[in-house]
Parts: sequence; C-alpha cells; structure tokens
Amino acid sequence: MKKVILLVTLLCLSVYHNLQAQNIGDIRIFAGTYAPKGWKSCEGQLLPISQNQALFVVLGTTYGGDGKTTFALPDLRDRSASGGGAYAKNAPATASTIKLGEKKETKTEGTSTEEPRRLGLIYIIAVTDPEDLPILGEVRAFAGGFAPRGWMSCEGQLLALSQNQVLYAVLGTTYGGNEKKNTFALPDLSDRAVAGAPLENTAGMTNPIKLGEKRGIKSVANATPVPHKLGLTFMIAIQGVYPKRE
Repeated sequence: MKKVILLVTLLCLSVYHNLQAQNIGDIRIFAGTYAPKGWKSCEGQLLPISQNQALFVVLGTTYGGDGKTTFALPDLRDRSASGGGAYAKNAPATASTIKLGEKKETKTEGTSTEEPRRLGLIYIIAVTDPEDLPILGEVRAFAGGFAPRGWMSCEGQLLALSQNQVLYAVLGTTYGGNEKKNTFALPDLSDRAVAGAPLENTAGMTNPIKLGEKRGIKSVANATPVPHKLGLTFMIAIQGVYPKRE
C-alpha cells in the first residue's frame, strides 16, 4: 500500500510541476496509455469555447469548429506531424508547402508515390524527472549523439520493472516485456516515424493504428522507401502558461 501511495504521489507531483512549464497549445508525444492532467490527445475533438477560452484564442478554428460555441483540437490520428510554415511572415508561397491545420490524406505505402525526405534524429523518452521538468514518459526528438541525463533513447530496450516502477506505471507492457519476468520495454523508434494513436476517438477510421503498434514497410521494389511507423499519442496542452506573441 505504501508503494502505491508513493507512486501516485510522484506522478501527481510530476503533473503539477509540468503544468507550470508548458505553454497552452504545446503539442508533445507521449508513450503512456492515457492523457495526463492538463493535456488532451489530439483526435480532432470539438471543445466548448466557453470552457476553454484561452485555448480557443490560441487555436481559433484552424482545426475545425464553428467559432461560435465550439472549436476543434488538431487531429493527428494515424498521422505524422509536418512543419506547417505557411502561417509565418514572408513565407515563400510554394505549391508544396503544407498550411497550418491542413491535412494531407494520401497514403503511399506499397506505391511509387513520392515520400517526403527524412532526417535521422534520435527519439528520447523521459525516464526520470530532471531539472527541465518533462513529463515522465514524454518522447522528444533530439539532435545529439547521446541521450541526456534523465532520458533514454527509444530503441525498444527492456528495463527492470522493479527498478523503474513509476515509469512502468505509465507505460505498462504496451511496447513489450513481461511482467512475470520483471521486464517492460521502451518504445522502439529506430528507423520509424511517429503516427498518432487515438486513445478515445476512432470515428471515421477503418483501421486505426493502436498505441504501441508497429506498421509500415521499410522499402518496396522499384518504389520510394516508406518509413516504419509506431503508434504513440500526440497530446496538446489545454492548461498552462498563455503563450505571448512576438
């Protein structure tokens, strides 16, 4: 019982501290099986403006809603995030630029349709609470050749459950491992892209990717290579610090 109370206390403290560090509208990748307090999964949900006024000021109706009583969150279900730079001042007007909030629906696995070029980075997951106060289980891209203190690279490593009980409470065996053998796994994002796995809303989806599910083919004969995908959760901060504009 004492161990359970300690785990709950540590998780609550982590959430409290992170509410002070995030901007409303921040989007992050999360490997846990739920959306932490102050966050919502990015599944295109309609929210009432009256109960989320600060968030509405940040997002507007960019992702949907009528702008009178409702607005929508970004829908990243089974999608990867792509830089939408068309909103920026003096951005060049090119046909290939994806606009903020625009959805590219074409899927090209198994075909010769051109895929975007990729850049090799490492994905890291927060395994403890270092000074910069990430959310335990949060996943970020990192350009260095190492994992910073308090983080580990996302390569599907097996960890000892007994030595990482708080992290296990967040991840479970979603990404592998065996509780009976005292192990659980980290997400494996080696040569994979992140695809949004819905936690709540699967409306309009015939075969949604699941949290922890690996999909995609690495290459096809006479076709452009298609990156593997791993289902993780994109989440958006609905509470936090209001972001000031430049």
